[in-house]
Amino acid sequence: MHNSIFSPDRVRLTWRDFLSAVLLPCLILSLAVLGLGLYGYGTTRNIIYKNAASDLRAIARLKTSQIEHWLTDQSDIAHMMAAPDFLHDLQTWLAGGQRDESLKQRLIDHLSISDTLAEPRSIALRDSAGELLLAAGTMADSPAAQRLARQAASSGKIVFEPLHFANAPAVQGRARPPIETGYFIPLRGTEDNLDLDRNSTATATVIHMRTRPEYRLYPLLQIWPGSSPSAETILLHRAGEHVIYLNPLRHLPNSALHTQRPLADNALIGSQALIRGEGFFEGNDYRGIASLAYVLPVAGTPWMLAAKIDRTEVLHDLRILIGSMALLCCLLLAACAYWLTRHKQRELHLNHLLAEYDDLYQNAPCGYHSLDKNGIIRRINQTELNMLGYQREEVIGKMNVRQILTPASLRIFQHNFPRQIGGKEIQDLELEMIRKDGSILPVLINASSIRDRKGNFLMSRTTINDLSTRKAIEAQLLESREQLHELARHNDSIRETERKHMARELHDEFGQMLTLLKMHISLLQVQFDTLPDLVDKTEEMRVLVERIISMIRNMTSNLRPAALDLGIAGALEWLAADFARNTGLTCNYSGPDQEPRLDEPTATAIFRIAQESLTNVARHADASRVNIRLNQDHGILRLTVNDNGRGFDVNQVAAGRKNFGLLGMQERISMLDGRFHLSSTPGQGTRIDIELPLTVSTPSTPPGFPAHSVHPAHSAHPEHSVSP
Repeated sequence: MHNSIFSPDRVRLTWRDFLSAVLLPCLILSLAVLGLGLYGYGTTRNIIYKNAASDLRAIARLKTSQIEHWLTDQSDIAHMMAAPDFLHDLQTWLAGGQRDESLKQRLIDHLSISDTLAEPRSIALRDSAGELLLAAGTMADSPAAQRLARQAASSGKIVFEPLHFANAPAVQGRARPPIETGYFIPLRGTEDNLDLDRNSTATATVIHMRTRPEYRLYPLLQIWPGSSPSAETILLHRAGEHVIYLNPLRHLPNSALHTQRPLADNALIGSQALIRGEGFFEGNDYRGIASLAYVLPVAGTPWMLAAKIDRTEVLHDLRILIGSMALLCCLLLAACAYWLTRHKQRELHLNHLLAEYDDLYQNAPCGYHSLDKNGIIRRINQTELNMLGYQREEVIGKMNVRQILTPASLRIFQHNFPRQIGGKEIQDLELEMIRKDGSILPVLINASSIRDRKGNFLMSRTTINDLSTRKAIEAQLLESREQLHELARHNDSIRETERKHMARELHDEFGQMLTLLKMHISLLQVQFDTLPDLVDKTEEMRVLVERIISMIRNMTSNLRPAALDLGIAGALEWLAADFARNTGLTCNYSGPDQEPRLDEPTATAIFRIAQESLTNVARHADASRVNIRLNQDHGILRLTVNDNGRGFDVNQVAAGRKNFGLLGMQERISMLDGRFHLSSTPGQGTRIDIELPLTVSTPSTPPGFPAHSVHPAHSAHPEHSVSP
């Protein structure tokens, strides 16, 4: 549709329309998309969390396994050092009261073998009371070490030494001390018989072995399988009401044993792990950043190992996807809002058009109704309801159109409606309908059909035009026409009477006086024949009088031929002879054997038509022969005048406004309830036919006769014929 005032682009939505048609559906769609998005987000996040938990658990198990292997390596080193020679020398040295310095040095040299390994260690021997007996390398003694040594000696089991600073904590201005850890391995038996594996209740000596985690433990914790900007492995330990971070943290340099957080912080992953034990946790890391972690205990130690990764990294791809989906949804909502706006504009525009069409249908200047195949009225507009005086609920689906037709119109309807159902259209059918008040409504009906795809009749489309005004006008015109005919008939009668009177006066009065004058002139010529000059003058006067007498005779004949007194046949025969004598053309007349009995107005009209036709032939036809034929048959009198002239175009004559001769002839015949017919073809002459009922009483069109007719022909000039 073009962008006009009737275009949907020009329709403006009200706030109420915009709210109901655009905002509310968009809001519902947004909520639905949001709900679906939240469900999808939650489901996808759970899947991602599940996968992350599985990956973190695998990494945590890998790291705990690596730490356990590292601890096993430490124990294996202790067993390696406890060789038979070493144990024999140790027994000998202990049995000798620890006074043999050479044996002591040999023991120290044996313990110093660990310094040659990839992971440097400090090894010492302690007695069952925890006192330091001898050491290879630097081995600082401390009450804690003595206590752990006594614990190992009393329990007969290996005791783990927690991570700790090698010396006192660093003070400002001094370097941070190194971190150490170790084992206390009891040697079971007596001073005379020592063995690592003997199941003895007595313990004579404890091997104390220390190592620094920075050489092996911390590096294996820092290695993460894969590239990640936030993932790390953390060793946790509970110290009172605090969580201690044992290894260097990725995002906090020099943080080993220095970083601690309160155990009461329930959002902290470390607190949850130390309280609840092994499992998958979501919470904050040491930085307060939301993270995911899987925590496992490290066998043989008080440590908990956490494989941790930032939640933002885990959900990074999901958030990008969510952002993209959110942007896509926003674009979708914008497109939906635009589409809904356009749809509402089109809907309002369509409603406006439908309202206009309905108003046009209901208030059209003509009536509309639709009938089903049974004649039940299924649709009707207000105009037709107003015409008939019914209410809509009285008609729709209840009234059959046959109920409101007059008997004569019902017969016409019964004849035409089946034809319409069969596929024909009804055009310009005049019927009479009965109003509710019983009055008659003349209407003009045109109808077409509504059909389905198979061509089956569904209902009609019928227009009803009120003919009351037209019928009234037609009646007035008919009455006026009758009055004009009566007036013309009266005028023609008066004119013929006046002509007859004038002809009689000219003939009786002027004719006698001129005859008397002619006789007097002749007497003068006899009396004064001796006066040549006077005789000549009187002769001129006599000739002039005779000419006047001849002119009066012609005038009398033109006003009313005396031949009419002999009957129409004799008058036409005289007219043909007179025309031939005056024009030199051949004019033939043929008539019936018996004189038609006509009243004077009818005979005069026929004579005048024939006279006017011959006058037109003489003036315009350029003919050489004219035929006049009069006959009567079955009460009909027929007059035919035809020539062999050049003819003319009858359409030009019919369209002309100045063909008074033709119009006069038509009017004369119309006043006598006859039929006038004109036919002409260029080059083939012209023919005039008139038909009149022999008995004329009151003007009425005889059966089978229209008032007059003009048949088309062709000519260059409308007057080149008998009739114009």
